[in-house]
Amino acid sequence: MSPSLVCKINRLDDKKNHQFKKSQCNKRHFLQSFLFMEGFSQKDREHLTDLLANYFDEEVVIGVAKTLTKNIQPVESLKDACELICLHGTDVRNVLNKKSIKKEVLFKYLHTCKVAASTRFTKAALIEDIINFWALQDSQPKPVKDETSHQPESQHVADTENFPINLMARQFTHWFFDRFNSNKLSSDDFWGDVNIQITINYEDEIDERDASGSQEAVHMLNQMKSDLNLFFNACTLHQGCQGRIDIHGLVLVLSCGTIHTPGLCVGVFETVFKLMRDPFTENNWKLKGANFVLRSKGNAAAVTSLMEFESLRNLMALPAPSGDI
Repeated sequence: MSPSLVCKINRLDDKKNHQFKKSQCNKRHFLQSFLFMEGFSQKDREHLTDLLANYFDEEVVIGVAKTLTKNIQPVESLKDACELICLHGTDVRNVLNKKSIKKEVLFKYLHTCKVAASTRFTKAALIEDIINFWALQDSQPKPVKDETSHQPESQHVADTENFPINLMARQFTHWFFDRFNSNKLSSDDFWGDVNIQITINYEDEIDERDASGSQEAVHMLNQMKSDLNLFFNACTLHQGCQGRIDIHGLVLVLSCGTIHTPGLCVGVFETVFKLMRDPFTENNWKLKGANFVLRSKGNAAAVTSLMEFESLRNLMALPAPSGDI
């Protein structure tokens, strides 16, 4: 074999080896890219599914899934939507930054989880708060269950939480503040002789207001909220919302929460609602009276509890019947 032919063969072998190595390198890069695109850990999937399924409307979650899949994959249920989002979303930030994911719902999630939200109240900051909260949860070891221990007290709390009067209290609180914040309260929601009292405690002064009659009550409540540009975020957990019966037989709904202006948490509030059924409106509950106390507070982002307020602690000593009301 001539030297020139041997040289050509060697060059061909070198070229093939180079192409093979390049192919292997491209394959490794492809696999690494594919693995990198799986931006969700199993824990992320669990947390994100819980957030989407329990805090957002089904049509919102389905819309996010359709956006991520470019409407190629049909989405027929909430379960399908969550699975597609976890499969095709690049990471948690990518999903939660979608336009239809509202920051108000993200804040509500943090509030329910007893997490102090960022005082900046921007969507990006709330997303980071959620991600950090999940990371903290995942880093904490699970408690070892003691098979020999008994928990009658915790069982009692669970039973009390599900008393009809407490279930009704949480339902009413959610209903009232949803209507209040959206200016939908009506005089039909109150008894004609209702009495409403509002006390606003600033750092160096007290502002007291009161109204009698359904029309005047609605006007005063809306005027107060409008003047101060407030949003009331009620705690609808058992620790922040319970029902009792007073000595006159009225149902009392005790609730508390945080007060917000755009971008800021400015204080806390406590309320005592007095409810009585109206036999002339299909026996629906109507407001017979209410006391509101608002307090300015610089660091009020944490979830509030009824036990933080002395006046509410006293009322919690009243009976909470376990049967129907």
